[in-house]
Parts: sequence; structure tokens; C-alpha cells
Amino acid sequence: MLAAVMGVCVAAGPADYRIHAGDQLSVSVYGEPTLTQNVTVLPDATIAYPMVGRVSLSDQTSTQAAETLRKALSKYVRNPMVSVGV
Repeated sequence: MLAAVMGVCVAAGPADYRIHAGDQLSVSVYGEPTLTQNVTVLPDATIAYPMVGRVSLSDQTSTQAAETLRKALSKYVRNPMVSVGV
């Protein structure tokens, strides 16, 4: 189940799980198929993502990570709707 709140799509799941190095993330940007990707969290707790480069997701929940990516992408994409699954 997904719910959209201020451009961030929230996936159902363990809300208190914190992202850390080695996690596999599924990042989706509604309406932007080229930005929908699976990424691996690097040892420094960042991901490399198109358009925005390296983004730190250290100790964030998937909801917080979606908001971090939404803010970064908003410089390049109008009103991005981002979801992050772990």
C-alpha cells in the first residue's frame, strides 16, 4: 500500500528501519521511468543517483530517504513524487 504525502510516496513496512551500508533500495519517481532504479547503499551510507550525484541517507528511514531524494530532485524535476523501499 502506498500513500502520497507532499510528493513522497510512503511504502508499508517497518517504519523504524534505518538505512545502512549494503542495503538494496528500490527508488521510484512517479512519471520518470529513467529515474526508477535499484541502488546499493555504499560503505559511507550514500547512494549514487542520476541527476543529483551522491546523496547521504545515513541512519534515515525509507520515508526520510524519499524526502531527501525528493528535495534533491526538485532542482531538476517538477514536483517529484519519490518512494523508497528497502
